[in-house]
Amino acid sequence: MEPSIFQQNDVLHLICGFVPPRTLPKLARVSRLLHYSVLPYIWKKLDQRTIACLTRGIDLTAQLMSHFKLHASLVQDLTLDFYLQRRFRPSLIIALDEIAEHAPATESVLPNLRRFRICASEASDLTYTHYFLGPSLYQLEVGCSGFNNQITDDGHSEKVVTELLLAIKSRCTNLHTLSFRGMPWLRDLPLVEQLLASLSTVTTYDGDGVVLSPNLLNPLARSTKLEDLKILMRPAQYDVIDPWGDLPLDGVYTDVLPLLENLRDVISPASFPYLRHIELNCDIQVATALLSFLHSTLQTITVVCSNRRGLIAQSDLDSLVDIMTTFATSLHDIDMTIIEPFDPLMRRGMPISWKTFAPFLRCSEIERFRLVYDSSDNFDFSQSSEISRAWRNIESFYLDWDPPARHRTKCVNHTGLHDPRSLSIVDMLQFAFHCPGLRNLLVAWLDASGSLTVPSNLPTVMWPLTLGVGYGQMECAPNVADFLRKVRPNVQLECRASYGPEGPRTAWKKVQELLKATRP
Repeated sequence: MEPSIFQQNDVLHLICGFVPPRTLPKLARVSRLLHYSVLPYIWKKLDQRTIACLTRGIDLTAQLMSHFKLHASLVQDLTLDFYLQRRFRPSLIIALDEIAEHAPATESVLPNLRRFRICASEASDLTYTHYFLGPSLYQLEVGCSGFNNQITDDGHSEKVVTELLLAIKSRCTNLHTLSFRGMPWLRDLPLVEQLLASLSTVTTYDGDGVVLSPNLLNPLARSTKLEDLKILMRPAQYDVIDPWGDLPLDGVYTDVLPLLENLRDVISPASFPYLRHIELNCDIQVATALLSFLHSTLQTITVVCSNRRGLIAQSDLDSLVDIMTTFATSLHDIDMTIIEPFDPLMRRGMPISWKTFAPFLRCSEIERFRLVYDSSDNFDFSQSSEISRAWRNIESFYLDWDPPARHRTKCVNHTGLHDPRSLSIVDMLQFAFHCPGLRNLLVAWLDASGSLTVPSNLPTVMWPLTLGVGYGQMECAPNVADFLRKVRPNVQLECRASYGPEGPRTAWKKVQELLKATRP
């Protein structure tokens, strides 16, 4: 007998909406009632693991086809990514081939599919991919993971990808987001240029370094619908000129000059007329050149520049900041990440300070600002008053000058633990007071030691604020919690997840727990 609460469909739908996707197949096996209630949520978002669970132990002919005919209209999100989960590949290939064999030639197997993701290796190998494309598709990601840098001698990969491109061109009439990654030889296919020129509904394009080749950059630059452009130039794989070149692991490109020549030849003042958001993960010189050629009204700029071999030249950093400020009248969001090597022998004569990024204060309409400076140098931040005067509309401020990089291990010392120029908690709250729209404030290192009596010039503020802290020092966690409770009664403290020694971060976790315990 099912509990009465589980016999109410509205309650079941609310519960299923919050259950993690990987738990849904297990929940469907609890009882018959839960099975029929949970099944629509399972089919709504399919991936290789879910398909393996659904096809386990059933006949791959009649039963499988009946399952898909019954629930195909529920599927809105499909992911075929065998790059990390190869063990599901053999069984799924059989199942999906069986489905595609009985599929209509001109109709999509999944009529209401909105998002389709497939890894690079399978996009050039599986012959059934185009059967999942249809007019309902809104987002298509080809090469969501993995890398395929080879074309087979028999021409099979080129034939499969050509069929896929033709299907995208003819079937995906309402496509808004298109992504091609992990297949550098796409730039040599004429059909790719024709495809990008024909998709008049695409507003977001996400690609890797291949997009900087003239064959792909030309149609994108002429598009009157493109609003969002993302370019990720993957190191150690290829560049535009020599896809099969031997690039170093540090992300330093062998020759930047050919890339810059491509940009000069293709981009004109009339290119990308409606581009509003751009995200670049590439060499700092390439990012500077691309932004300098644009005359769009950019609202969001995201730049990630890394150099594992040596320090980024101060002149290159100044040039990038100056170019970004040319969009001062329209720019609302700035997200900038600078990554340099963690070598104690590589130290600047003068550490990077806020003065390097002070030209951003010309952008008076900034609402969200994020600066990540990942280096062994210290970061000097002592001009918070200028920010509060220049950015009156700031809502989110993120300053991290020694973040936990993915390649770090617990045995590496964190320079932020010993930073003599740490920010005072009083200064941070004073800064937040002068920014009435500020809702999220995160700093890497916050000093809460010494006397924490409330200063007379620090009034109590009632509007909510989320304060994120990476590391810092304090003498007594309850005193810090009491101080925050007096000055910002609605403050929420979040401790940024990090690697490395846990001691200095444990104190801030204790403050976070004390604030949550006393909040009604």
